[in-house]
Amino acid sequence: IDGERGTVYETTLAIYRDIHGDLGSPEAVRQRAVEVVGRAYSSYRLKRSDYRFIAAAEVADAPPDPTYEDLVGAEFLAYRTAWEFVAERYHCDEKFLRSLNPKIKEPVMEGVEFKVPNVIPFEVESCFSGPLQPEADPGNPVVATMVGVTRLEIRRGGVLVAVMPVSRARPGLYGKGAWTILGATPGPRLATRKESTSGPFSNEADDSSAAAEQVIAAGPRNPVGVIWIDLAKEGSTTPLPYGLHGTSIPGRMKSQESIGGFRLANWDIARAVRMLPKGTVLEWK
Repeated sequence: IDGERGTVYETTLAIYRDIHGDLGSPEAVRQRAVEVVGRAYSSYRLKRSDYRFIAAAEVADAPPDPTYEDLVGAEFLAYRTAWEFVAERYHCDEKFLRSLNPKIKEPVMEGVEFKVPNVIPFEVESCFSGPLQPEADPGNPVVATMVGVTRLEIRRGGVLVAVMPVSRARPGLYGKGAWTILGATPGPRLATRKESTSGPFSNEADDSSAAAEQVIAAGPRNPVGVIWIDLAKEGSTTPLPYGLHGTSIPGRMKSQESIGGFRLANWDIARAVRMLPKGTVLEWK
């Protein structure tokens, strides 16, 4: 949520109107929102326990983006500031959150109350606990659909129950036909190698300059977010090297490439995993 109209907003609004054929005008949509959601804004007061997930309690501005060394050196990749924690909890852009709360002074400490969008909060403190995935119900099957590698749609018993924006790791990464949803990992760690960018690329198998594998710790600011869902080709149970996962940069999902596959905001992957039983069909359109 950034307080501006954009492609995601317009697409979501169009889908909502298609499902609810009685909402032909902007005023009708607004009135339905008032009926379902109520007020547009709510409030949230920072708790002492929130600082389990916040790295820096007394900085006025977000520190610079972490370096590779910062990532592999951390034991847990927490939110960098209280602003970042609250923004993700309430599905919004940090700049927008700051515009809603111009009177909040730094440092932001326990007990400070924020004005926030009135959405179902993303509770990072509970998203790592399992079991994450529901049991399959043959009488009410779930089907997931990847549409243009821009959004994930989830249907239960043929009824659309969720639409979530998606971005992909790199141009050209997509599937076809049907794949399968496998198991999920809460708090994934990311195995990686640091590659030199100062010289020509080498794919020699015996390249002595190749770095040893290192591990990026779990946490909401891990590059693949808080949850990883394995994917397989239809008829296979062997996980592919890419999956559905969260992100550490929700505001840059469309402008910065992922590294793990198909990326959703952490608040969306945390909802999606609890809708997708193992064995769910993932269709490509």
